[in-house]
Amino acid sequence: MKVSSFHAGSHLTLNSKSFKIVRKVQNKVYLENIENLNVIVKHVEELLQLHTKGELSLIGVNASSTPSARFSKDLQSLDPEHRDIVFYRLKFIKKAIQLLGKQPTTVGLQSVIAETGQTFGLKKIPSMDSVYKWWKRYHCSGGDIMSLRKRRPGKAGTRRFGSIIIDEIKAIIEEEYLSNNKPTPSHVYRLLEHKVELLNRLRPTPLKFPSKAQFYRIINGLDQYQTMLHRQGKKVADKHFRSTGAGPSTSMILERVEVDHSPVDVCLVDEGTGVVLGRATITLLIDVYSRMILGFYIGFEPPSLVAVMRALRHAILPKESNAPYLNDVTGEWTAYGIPVNLICDNGSEFHAETFKRLCAELSINLQFCPKGEARYKGTVERMVGTINREVCHHLPGTTFGSIQQRGDYKSEDYACVTEKELKSFVSRWIVDIYHNRVHTKTKRTPLAMWNEGLESVSPILPESEAALAFCMTHEETRRLTHKGIEIFSMFYNSADLRALRCRRHDNYDVIVRADPEDLGRIWVLDDKNGDYICVPSITPEYATGLSLRQHKHIRKNLIDKGLGEQNKKAVLEHVYRLNEDIKSLKSNRLQKKRRKAAQLTQPNQNSSSQERLQPAPLEDTVFDSFESFDVVQFASATLDEAL
Repeated sequence: MKVSSFHAGSHLTLNSKSFKIVRKVQNKVYLENIENLNVIVKHVEELLQLHTKGELSLIGVNASSTPSARFSKDLQSLDPEHRDIVFYRLKFIKKAIQLLGKQPTTVGLQSVIAETGQTFGLKKIPSMDSVYKWWKRYHCSGGDIMSLRKRRPGKAGTRRFGSIIIDEIKAIIEEEYLSNNKPTPSHVYRLLEHKVELLNRLRPTPLKFPSKAQFYRIINGLDQYQTMLHRQGKKVADKHFRSTGAGPSTSMILERVEVDHSPVDVCLVDEGTGVVLGRATITLLIDVYSRMILGFYIGFEPPSLVAVMRALRHAILPKESNAPYLNDVTGEWTAYGIPVNLICDNGSEFHAETFKRLCAELSINLQFCPKGEARYKGTVERMVGTINREVCHHLPGTTFGSIQQRGDYKSEDYACVTEKELKSFVSRWIVDIYHNRVHTKTKRTPLAMWNEGLESVSPILPESEAALAFCMTHEETRRLTHKGIEIFSMFYNSADLRALRCRRHDNYDVIVRADPEDLGRIWVLDDKNGDYICVPSITPEYATGLSLRQHKHIRKNLIDKGLGEQNKKAVLEHVYRLNEDIKSLKSNRLQKKRRKAAQLTQPNQNSSSQERLQPAPLEDTVFDSFESFDVVQFASATLDEAL
């Protein structure tokens, strides 16, 4: 520890700024700012009070211009042997200062050394050069006693070896050990042995090189961050040596909402056949301020734009009390509203132009985490893990969190939970348990925090449920011709579209909006009036209630490549084949195929809003949804007419 006083030439820090005492006149001290050389005047009594409050630190004569909150080593950090050496040297220096003054000098120093040895009864007396060196080091450090500790020449771990061996050790460590191949220290040591052996063949006197234990100590003394950086990569090193803070601060509800996908840790079965389908995916949105879960989506739709749209719709709209997943819930799910900031990762679905356009229309500020830095949305990451641990891990057929936890447990043999049942379990846990439980971070319940936030913030809602469904459509540009609009290899036409085409002599491009969950109609932008017109499919019996995923499956498995525009006989064949394909996939022994069948039969999430957005009724048969379609009934009703 350094000691000092208020005298000219000494340094101090005042309110984290460095000063030098340039003059002291009676009780006035003139302080020069190290950075801008401005001079201020302080009274000694004022400086003493600042020193007592901890706002002033005395540094000494030689000081760094940069103040630091870290403390240097003291005597307590030294082992007893080195501590005794410091006390031994200090005896001679104090005696020299007492008899010869503060300034180091060799004049009369030899007699001081002899007198000190006689006074303390020391058997071993140091030389005059050694004492002078100690004294000078002590004086230059401003009286720091740690300047008297014993120092060894050379770098730690390699002092016993020559420069040739040191260079070889550095080279072998840099070229071999610090590589992404991650060789073991013993392998690198064998390479060093071989290299030194080759060098010794050309030398009359063999080089001394470290033992295996010494080499291991050198390896362990390397900078651990740099070692992990070179051997395992920057991502692993940054994650291992990260320092966590309090995280982003929020002041109101819906200010920061985080979203993420993750597989659920439980195998689900088909509701009709009981066949194991595998693990579904959960997409979750959570409000960071209140820790209230805004909404979720669970299904076999992989992490995609459709899954995000469904979860976001569930989060924004007020929860329907008669929704099937809330039948067994006793409390109320009061969370709703459009987020101000939506935090997501760099998945392709979040970078899709459709999603960016949706966020812009809803005035949502979309923010992306740095690549590979999931901790920037740690709230939702932890919440997904909590749902898996507290819900999924307690259900039959759970996959647990890791192979070690699962052990010999056969998840598929015990699976019996359906997708609807899992949605109900998760909803009950969220509303009745989690929202009413004190959060470890906020020390309050999410429901209480949300209700308190509602007093100062009124959540923003879209114009209507139908408007939100329209906003979540997929936008593309298509050519308007006499056939109407062709999109997804399907045609759409109407009288309104014909009137739109009559404005120009030639075919031209228009903006088209389509719902990937229902291809029964599209919306075309009327550039003159600035609104969208609803255009039905020319084959409504095929397209109504049909999802884009189902349509692509039909197109992929279409046998008759020569079919032109679809007629009712072809429609019958297509729908019948889709139904048969789904049955075949459900009974397939591969879980991947069964999961695909579950994706093809995902229920329409926007059925209630779609009814209000439907175009005028057509004379042809229209299906409400694909799941309610009966092939036999449809065949008996339309086959004669089609033929």
